[in-house]
Amino acid sequence: MPYANLTVNIDLDEEACTETAAALSSKVAALTGKPEQYVMASVSCNPTLVFGGSGKPAAFLDLRGLGIEQSDTKDLSAGLSDFVDSTLGISAGRFYLVFTNVDRPMWGFNASTF
Repeated sequence: MPYANLTVNIDLDEEACTETAAALSSKVAALTGKPEQYVMASVSCNPTLVFGGSGKPAAFLDLRGLGIEQSDTKDLSAGLSDFVDSTLGISAGRFYLVFTNVDRPMWGFNASTF
């Protein structure tokens, strides 16, 4: 049910992008406690992304899902920031995250909603 969309302005080849998406999927599953079979992750590599007026390495992550509680966002932020830093070398100070808790009727899957 979670969807993580990571955008990074570093040049990764297609294989590295795919590997990063797979690792992100595992990380999101671990952090949210959701089965990985329901996690979707995408990584957009090397778009134009300027942070603080600079094109130095930066990232943006949009995490959406069912049951993302405000009380969990600090831990999610810490875990995802650590992932981006350790995997891609982008520090937490060059990284924004957005968390969206989607209402069950607004999330579709398998020709229905939750």
